[in-house]
Amino acid sequence: MSRFPYFTLIPVSMPSPDLIMIRKLLFTSISILIMAVSSNAQADAFQYIVLVDPAASAAAISDVRAELNSDLVAGMGCSEFNIEVWEVRSFPYQDPGNNRIITDIDGTIGNASGKTEIDGVGLNYLTDIIRGLPEVNTCMSYNNLLPQRGCDAVTVAFCDTGIGQYSGLGSINSPLPISNYDGYDFVNDDPDPSDDHGHGTHISSAAILTMNYTPACVGDNYKYLFYKTQAADGTGNIADLISGICEAYNNDADIINLSLSYPDLVYKTEFDALSYVIDRVTESGVAVITAAGNDSYDNDQPVAYLPASYPHDQISVGSADCNGDLSSFSNFGDRVHVAFRGEGIRAYNIDYSSMISQSGTSQATAITSAVAALILSNVDVSPQKLKCALVATSTPTQGLDGVVLADGLLDPISALQYLANGETCSLPCISNLQLGNNALPSDAYRAEETIISQNLIQNDMNIGFKAGQSVSLGESFEVEQGATFDASIAPCQ
Repeated sequence: MSRFPYFTLIPVSMPSPDLIMIRKLLFTSISILIMAVSSNAQADAFQYIVLVDPAASAAAISDVRAELNSDLVAGMGCSEFNIEVWEVRSFPYQDPGNNRIITDIDGTIGNASGKTEIDGVGLNYLTDIIRGLPEVNTCMSYNNLLPQRGCDAVTVAFCDTGIGQYSGLGSINSPLPISNYDGYDFVNDDPDPSDDHGHGTHISSAAILTMNYTPACVGDNYKYLFYKTQAADGTGNIADLISGICEAYNNDADIINLSLSYPDLVYKTEFDALSYVIDRVTESGVAVITAAGNDSYDNDQPVAYLPASYPHDQISVGSADCNGDLSSFSNFGDRVHVAFRGEGIRAYNIDYSSMISQSGTSQATAITSAVAALILSNVDVSPQKLKCALVATSTPTQGLDGVVLADGLLDPISALQYLANGETCSLPCISNLQLGNNALPSDAYRAEETIISQNLIQNDMNIGFKAGQSVSLGESFEVEQGATFDASIAPCQ
C-alpha cells in the first residue's frame, strides 16, 4: 500500500517572522517528496468512478458498462449528482465498441473517457485521516471564545473512522448527548458505523462536547450523523468518501466534517469526483469543513492537501497553538482559510474509558465544525456567507499574518454578530498564487494582484492575470504534463 510521508518539526510556542520564512523554505524540500507520491495510489485496481450523462438512457449506460467489462457497484457513488462506481470484472478484455484490448485500470479509464454516455471518469484514490499528534501543550479552555447556543435545528455529519458506541454516555464524566448512532459503515457495507481506530471517536466527541458547552434547548436541536469511510488503519478511498458525503447530504446535514486528506494535484486533467461532489453539496447549502494537514506544508502549491485545497466553498482549517499562533505542524497558505485551537484538545478515547489530549488540524477542524453548528443554531446562512464571515471577522495575530487567508485567529462570537447583523462581505483575493503546470479553470481564483501560470512549454511563457482585467487565452497552451487548457480568468470582484 502506498502511503505518503509524515514530517515533524520541532514544536515552538510562537512562530516569529523568521520562523514563518523558514516554513516557507522548508516546504520546498517537503514538496519534492510529496510530488513523488502526488499521483496518489489507486485504492482498488478494478474500481473507478464515473460521471454519467444524465440524458443517457439506463439501457445505453448498461451497454457501455458491458463494453468496458464492468459492473455497477451497488450502494456506492452519488446518484443525486449522477456519479457511479464501476468495477472491472477481469483483465484483459476486449472492448467490442472499438476492438481495443484493455489490460489495466488506466486503459479502462482512457477507453471510458471516449464514450459519449460518460461525462467524466477518474481513479478511486486512497485517502487517509489526519492523525492526531501527542499533546504539545496544555491550553486554557476556549469556551470563552464561543457564542451562545441557539435553538435552531442543526445536523452535523462526520466522515471518519466511525464512532465508539457505549450505552452509558449520559453517565460518563463529561456526558455526550448522543441518543442513537445514525449513519452507515461504507468500509464494511453495513449500517453500524462503529469505530475500530479511535480517530473518529476523538474528533466527533471533541466537536459534540464543544457544541453542548451550554445547556440544551427544550427538545435537543442537534442531530449527529456518523459515516465510517475510513478503515481500521485510517485509510479509505474516494468512492467510500463521496458515498458518505452524499448520504449526509441526503439526510439533510447542515455541516460535514472531513478531518482527512491526501496530497495530490489540485487541478487534474482527469475527472475529480471528490472535487465535483464537494462543489455540488456546498452549492446546495451544506457547509463542508476540512482539515488543512499536519505537515508544515504550503497548500498554495500545485500539489496540495485535498480536499482542503479545492477552489470551492469548503472551509479549510489550520491549527493554532495556545497563544493563537500557527501550530508548528500545521499546513499553511491562502488555501488554508481560517485557524483555530488545535493543540491539547481533550476528548474521548474509543471506549470512553478516559479523555485524552491530542493535537492536529483534525482537532482544529472538529472544533470549527462545532463553532459552525453554534452559529447556525442562531442564524440561517449559506456556506458561502458562513465562510466569508469566519474569514472576515478573525482576530489579526502576528503569528497567523500571511500564513492563513484570514491573517488571524477565528473569532466565533464576532462571526455570529456579523451574520446576525446582516453584514455582507467578500473573501480576500488570492494573489501571486503559483498554479504551476495544470489547467486554469475560469472559476479557480480571483486575482487581487497577479496570478501567474508558470512552466508553459511554449517559449517558457508566464501568463499574468491582473486586477481589473480579464484575460482570455485564445488558444490552447501545452504544459509540462502534456495537458492543454483554454481559460478566461475573471479579475477580483
